[in-house]
Amino acid sequence: MDPQRCTRRDFSSSADASVESVDTGESQSEYCPCKMEMTIDQRREEREERAKRRARLKEEVNAIIKMSRTPLRDIVRDLVLPHLPVKTLLRFRAVSSEWKHLISPPIFRHFQSRTHRTASGIFRSLLPGVQGYFPFDPLAGGIPDPFLSFLPMSPPFAVIASSNGLLCCAAFRNLYFVCNPSTSEWARLPLPPEHLFLEEHAGFSVEALVFEPSLHNLEENYVLVRSYQIFDDISCVYGFQIFSSETRVWRTSSEVCATEKFIESSGVSAGGAAYWRTTMQTVVSYDPATDSCCAIPWPLGDDPDAEWQLGEINGRLCCTCVTDDAVQVYALAPPDQWDLLASIQIVAGEGEDDGEEGSAPPVFRRRPRPLRFQSREPEVLLWESERLVGLDIVSRRLREAYVAPDQPWISPYADYVPHISTFARVFPV
Repeated sequence: MDPQRCTRRDFSSSADASVESVDTGESQSEYCPCKMEMTIDQRREEREERAKRRARLKEEVNAIIKMSRTPLRDIVRDLVLPHLPVKTLLRFRAVSSEWKHLISPPIFRHFQSRTHRTASGIFRSLLPGVQGYFPFDPLAGGIPDPFLSFLPMSPPFAVIASSNGLLCCAAFRNLYFVCNPSTSEWARLPLPPEHLFLEEHAGFSVEALVFEPSLHNLEENYVLVRSYQIFDDISCVYGFQIFSSETRVWRTSSEVCATEKFIESSGVSAGGAAYWRTTMQTVVSYDPATDSCCAIPWPLGDDPDAEWQLGEINGRLCCTCVTDDAVQVYALAPPDQWDLLASIQIVAGEGEDDGEEGSAPPVFRRRPRPLRFQSREPEVLLWESERLVGLDIVSRRLREAYVAPDQPWISPYADYVPHISTFARVFPV
């Protein structure tokens, strides 16, 4: 036998033994079968994990291959059309009978109304009793009739509440209409019970519209909740009246809320419930599903100078509070606690520019005013110097729309109602 070959074999064997000793952290004399079994189990888990990754990758590749073989017409129908704004889809219906057939069915309109959950603009009064609409994007978020002249009533009337594409309009003596301004569909609600007609409170709006598009409900029922003062001589006791498009009748709740005056046109909906602000800086909620109400304090406690408004972000009730220094956004969490989502500087210093898209942090030249809002995205609405501003509290990006300047007769809050442009259907009552 060759001595050199023996030497190399011995050296290789000793090196392998040394490496094995280093890898295991112990000498061969300290060998433990339990630790060898753990190593085998770990290897088996690694093999199983690699097999799962390969299976997932195979599914993704098969999905890509299937998508590449899908006709372009089906891709446009399933992935493009439902995400287009209503104004564009209404124009596309005139392209051909096939496109009209794709866009007109209720199932398509229902799906499109679920994909659009971001504010398109706001309604506000141009003259007493005359409404106007101001979109962020006139091409994508515009509506055919911004003055709502399709409604079968003459001014004066007011847009008092909105929810996920639907508007509630009110005229004299509790005459209510629910409509979709993007499609000009409307329904006149029956009058509430006569014993609630109070002349001295005929112009007091304390309504909230609750509309939550359901995945499995094509009829898309909505609820109008009306809070009313029970006694003429006692201004701190309120009851609730509820109209449901499913039952098509009004009912009076047995719940009673003792609080100070509800703030006009502060009603919003979130998670299927109605909410209002009060003059004692509390939030009153009413849940039509459980027929229950409660009152909780607002987030900032004893700060008398902050302005605040309620809204909804992705199904959660939120509150925008504006102080001299910052915009603070809170979300309600159980049990009736406010979580701070963002605190953003609002006043620009000398030499600073206004917040443009992509800049951080956004700033304003003067203190803005919070508005009611509703969106699936983390966006709140603000009003500053004839500008409607949509502020994303995560990315700090801004959207802007020019709105006619304030008039002396316009109240600070009642004339600004957010709107989401969708194909949400309004069934006759």
